[in-house]
Amino acid sequence: MSKQLALMARESCFTDHTEAEYEELNVPMPDAETAMKKLKAMVKATDDWYDAGFRERFLYDVFEVWNKELKAEFEAAAAKAAASKTAARQKRSGMGGEGDEGGANTVEGVAMSTEELEAMLQDINIT
Repeated sequence: MSKQLALMARESCFTDHTEAEYEELNVPMPDAETAMKKLKAMVKATDDWYDAGFRERFLYDVFEVWNKELKAEFEAAAAKAAASKTAARQKRSGMGGEGDEGGANTVEGVAMSTEELEAMLQDINIT
């Protein structure tokens, strides 16, 4: 069951991103050992465990939870990488120094990548 869960999670990860992207961002890929930990963490003592339909539903419930965790972990790593790239570019170009009151968000007319824009949008605090 843990191997099946790990395989499902890996396939789900690769629908949006490549394995190379996960390796580049140091996001661990789902494996059978981690899948077993997830299953054990979510296991419920129940008489329904002997029902094959229950086990199938349980497997997909754990998969859904783990899939959300994996996506959140990837997105956090991607945002962190984008922010690092933005900071490095600003440092190289002399923008965003201590005397710059507005920071990078106030610079107009500077081309930005999609990742940089997404990172900036995630940094906005909405009150």
